[in-house]
Amino acid sequence: MEVVYVGSSKVAVLPVVRGLVSEERKVESNFNKWTPGSVALSISKEELEALKQFKDEGAELETFEEEVYVSRLSEFGEVRKPPPCFHKAVKLCTENEIECVGVDMTEVEYTDAYCHFVSTFEVMRASWFKKRLQSDSLKSETPEEFVLKFDQTVNKSKGFQELEKEREKVIAHKIWKMAKTQNKIMAVIELERSDGVLSELKKKRR
Repeated sequence: MEVVYVGSSKVAVLPVVRGLVSEERKVESNFNKWTPGSVALSISKEELEALKQFKDEGAELETFEEEVYVSRLSEFGEVRKPPPCFHKAVKLCTENEIECVGVDMTEVEYTDAYCHFVSTFEVMRASWFKKRLQSDSLKSETPEEFVLKFDQTVNKSKGFQELEKEREKVIAHKIWKMAKTQNKIMAVIELERSDGVLSELKKKRR
């Protein structure tokens, strides 16, 4: 974890690999060491509410990208949906009566941003990039390396890159708002967005 000061609050950013079951141990270990007063997750408030209602029966994969992601990531260990890293964080917050906040874009915010940044042509080109998901270019030595390569492939075009940058700005801004009332926050952020979120948070030190 990297700790950044946001105003008078300390924010510990924990990068996680979505889907990998072994990430539960990382989340629990760092939660116990950091003892946060509040936890921020890089998921939407709608996803957070769904996680709170989740009954451990497993969720189906919905897209071709998800199927490839899970298949490739499974080379490094058991994979589940919804992401165990976030599910574990929600459980820990519930058990310890700690605030848990989904700080990613809401569904409405994401739809608006998608329409703003991603052109029709880029949507059409995305189907071509999907073919690259099954190529040897995604072969990796670690899950972290794979996740970053996967992200670079699915967000190859400028519009999708700008969309993800906007997500990072929104996530950082919502953590900044939390920091106004909480002095010790643990932010569990998907690995692909963690560097960008950290960069944005460092701009909000005051």
